[in-house]
Amino acid sequence: MRRWRRDARRKERVGQFPFCLSCGYACLECLTTVTRRWLKEKGIPDDYLYRLLQEHHIEREAINPDLVVTLCLNCHKEIEEGLANEGVSFYPEKNLHKLIALVLRASAVLFDSLANSYPPLGEFAGKTIGGVMNYDIYVRAHTIQIDNKEYAKKSEHKKEIWPELALVFDCETRLSADQSLTFGFWRACEFYREEFVPVEEGIFHDGITSQEVDRLKKYTKNNKSETVQDNNDCLHLYCRSKFIDEVLGMAIQSKALVVGFNLPFDLSRIAVDWTPSDDGGWSLICKQFSDQKTGEIKPDKFFPRIIIKALNSKTAIIRSTRAPLFQPKEKGKKAPLWPAARFLDLRTLPWALRNKSYSLRTACKEFNIPGKLDHKPSGAVTFEEIEYCRQDVRATVGLLNALKRECDLHPIDLGPDKMFSPASIAKAYLEKLDISYPNQKVTNG
Repeated sequence: MRRWRRDARRKERVGQFPFCLSCGYACLECLTTVTRRWLKEKGIPDDYLYRLLQEHHIEREAINPDLVVTLCLNCHKEIEEGLANEGVSFYPEKNLHKLIALVLRASAVLFDSLANSYPPLGEFAGKTIGGVMNYDIYVRAHTIQIDNKEYAKKSEHKKEIWPELALVFDCETRLSADQSLTFGFWRACEFYREEFVPVEEGIFHDGITSQEVDRLKKYTKNNKSETVQDNNDCLHLYCRSKFIDEVLGMAIQSKALVVGFNLPFDLSRIAVDWTPSDDGGWSLICKQFSDQKTGEIKPDKFFPRIIIKALNSKTAIIRSTRAPLFQPKEKGKKAPLWPAARFLDLRTLPWALRNKSYSLRTACKEFNIPGKLDHKPSGAVTFEEIEYCRQDVRATVGLLNALKRECDLHPIDLGPDKMFSPASIAKAYLEKLDISYPNQKVTNG
């Protein structure tokens, strides 16, 4: 989530169009909104404005202060961001094995950047060195106009079929009639080598006793997170409101896929209130605030609501509202809006793919994934209940990757969160084959 938060802050700082107006450089980590006049006022000479260079310590200054290379500001910032993502610390490391691992990680980041830079440099050298002169050839051509709107819609949708980030979570509740939330597990995952891998993990809770909170604290202290990053083995413990702000909110801003099995139930457990929605479903309120004038508890209008409309026992349409991010400081100005969230219910997706209804246990068995534990929920916060919930999230991540592999077998431009039934997939095949619907080919009269 730290990386997600950094990206969100950068996007908020740079604005809606994060690219350099001068050269088109679009690496978000390197951009800053300053003017040439501002740089001159800070005392930077004109010649430095054209050739700003920095020294980069390949193995961090605390490890080897003498091993440096010279990089431009853009490349330096890009490599520094890569080091941060790989968990390379700025501080000295006494453990020899960890030191070797840090040196290898730091070197790998630099070499990866060089590998991406050498091909264009080689192409440039081939044009100018060795007495060989290459010239560009210009030809005349005419273009055929296509339906720009349809092409842009299809290409944009295809690009976003599987996002780079996913948030997977599951809730446990009391056994009372209201099934109020006790605690839940979450995993923040990144797309790596054709599957989603966990990079951060934690627990959230609400409405439990102090003894149950202590039990959760003891579990997080005695257990490490199951992530691919060795430096990030902390198992977080958040209250429900902090989970909404720092995990779910950041996932929505990062356009991550919010995933669960029987997701409408889990979303309703983390909501604090609800109202009927205009389309006949339910509008879930995730944040509230106390009005300072009246003391009344009101919905937070700067956090999106989640709209759920059930179609049948296996499918629900889930979307979020486009709430403003903050209150504009000046009247008449509009605040930027929250992006539309993407929700994926893994109870719906296998039914759409195979026309068969599954529970989490039977779905894991069908796709050969380690499934649920043999435990009957008690409604209390016990160590058995905690491990049971954690295994459900493990199984959900495994099922997500298995279903992704099956979705990739279909040559259609339909996102998994848009596969509501077998008919959705059949319709996508018709569009892919450019087959018109009967009602478009046959008209009355």
